[in-house]
Amino acid sequence: MTTLIAIEDDLKKAQELLNKDDYDRAGYFVDRVSPHCPDAPEVLVMRADLLIGRGKYDDAASICWALLAKDRHNPDLMYLRGKALLYGGSTDQAIKHFQEALRADPDHTRARESFKLVKAMEKAKTAGNDAFKEGDCETAIQAYTDCLAMDPRNTTYNATIYCNRAAAKMKDKQYISALEDCDAALELSATYTKAVTRKGDCLLQLERFEDAVREFEKATQMEPDSNDFRKRLNNAKLELKKSLRKNYYKILDVAKDADDTDIKKAYKRAALKYHPDKWGQATEEEIERAEKTFKDIGEAYSLLSDPMKRRRYDAGQDLEEIEQGGGM
Repeated sequence: MTTLIAIEDDLKKAQELLNKDDYDRAGYFVDRVSPHCPDAPEVLVMRADLLIGRGKYDDAASICWALLAKDRHNPDLMYLRGKALLYGGSTDQAIKHFQEALRADPDHTRARESFKLVKAMEKAKTAGNDAFKEGDCETAIQAYTDCLAMDPRNTTYNATIYCNRAAAKMKDKQYISALEDCDAALELSATYTKAVTRKGDCLLQLERFEDAVREFEKATQMEPDSNDFRKRLNNAKLELKKSLRKNYYKILDVAKDADDTDIKKAYKRAALKYHPDKWGQATEEEIERAEKTFKDIGEAYSLLSDPMKRRRYDAGQDLEEIEQGGGM
């Protein structure tokens, strides 16, 4: 009798702690009970709950599925399987399970709270996606930020949201912050290839070409059959090659999409600044540096003002290849 009372007391304490998501302390009481009744449905249900708390979602879902075969309308089992599916990345299926649990027991507190939470997260995610499509990056970023605050334990879902927020930040040219979001997504889900390639895109924008190549190589290793990843890897390698040449756009301080008028104005401005006549009173070292810069400015203008040479330069050829008339 004493043992039975102790078991009942431990089960009660375990359930109270599980209701609070206090898995470590709940595990202590479940472990004390298990040797006495390891196959009891109530204990197995708690085991499934603990597995969820420890991140073993597939195992938890399997236990619930086996128990549901014998008790298909049990709201606790429906709720727990829904939670396992949710944290395992199957959001739509999780919502259906929470709804089934509430149909069986409209007062099921945990199912109701989880249902409301996931619906709120989906609403925030959708708001972010819609704002992003409309080009409203600020609203999209805020919606994704709100979503991330709702359920920190939902790592799979949050990895997606971090990656989405990174896309919005990239569109808003916040590349450093976007890169941080990509890293946050990968910390939650190391094999998330979209986060890997988005990180590569961020690194390209930040002109960290060697790092970008490494990320796209990683993505192609994850998905060897992806033509898209191979193309993006080749592009990153091309950008790396370009970065090792003289950057004529930087020399003239113009954007890569500058038109002929912008290039001509930039050339005149730079040539005037570094013309040898301007440096007559400078030190020998300063004069030498100015002469080199003046030569580079002339070289940059000669190339960028010639449409054919510029096309070859943009395609990745260096000056020697261009002057030799190498094919594309």
